[in-house]
Amino acid sequence: MNNGNTSHSPSLATEFYEWLCDFENSFPKRLEKLFSKEWNWMMQTYFIYLINGINSGELFQEMYEERQYAEIPCGQDQAFIFIPEPSQEWFEHLLIESRSKDSSIRWKVNGPNQGMANWMEGVLKLYHQLKFEKKFKFSMEDWPTPIQKAVQIMIDQLDQSLSSSSIAKEVGLSRSHFSTMFKKAVGDSFSGFTEKMKIQAACDLLENTSLPLQEIGEKIGIQDGKYFSKWFKKCIGRTPSDYRQNKKTNVS
Repeated sequence: MNNGNTSHSPSLATEFYEWLCDFENSFPKRLEKLFSKEWNWMMQTYFIYLINGINSGELFQEMYEERQYAEIPCGQDQAFIFIPEPSQEWFEHLLIESRSKDSSIRWKVNGPNQGMANWMEGVLKLYHQLKFEKKFKFSMEDWPTPIQKAVQIMIDQLDQSLSSSSIAKEVGLSRSHFSTMFKKAVGDSFSGFTEKMKIQAACDLLENTSLPLQEIGEKIGIQDGKYFSKWFKKCIGRTPSDYRQNKKTNVS
């Protein structure tokens, strides 16, 4: 039976998303409570799936009835699904069968994992990778390993001012070789792609969180709130406040 499943309130989903965006809130404490009760089976081996193209696992709901699992929504058509190791083969077959009926369904998996620390690390890694690939219409798996590592560093440290020479050193390449390989794989320069990532991250935070502009700027490596507003307007054509208000108006 699905005694590991929990029905989540919108407030938890909101806290979860803000935590994914590196906003300090009470989500880790709520996660501790889940691990002490409903999700204590994840102290044993489990796998994390990030499914794209479904609405909070509803597509699979009927098939879940007799299985232990957990899920938490992440946006309108995405969900994290947590599967005990003994059920992984069954779940993989289910995903393949579902994709044969709906080709828009995609997934990534992380594991094996055990415990809450692995949960947090695995969830963040999957979320950042899929978000990146979805927004920029790339598959990192097609890139050379040094470029995959470089972009992962860029994603993880978006709040830092990273240079191509420092990233090149971390992935074991000379700056010139790294720049050439990066442009060939990604189709954009290191600096150009970095700016695109920062713009996308800022837009996501403005749309999906209530964070003040100063904090949003800090999360993409811009410490000065006034400069963030000027930079955003230069890139997007409107101020951060106007962008946020327009998105809220469209939703309502």
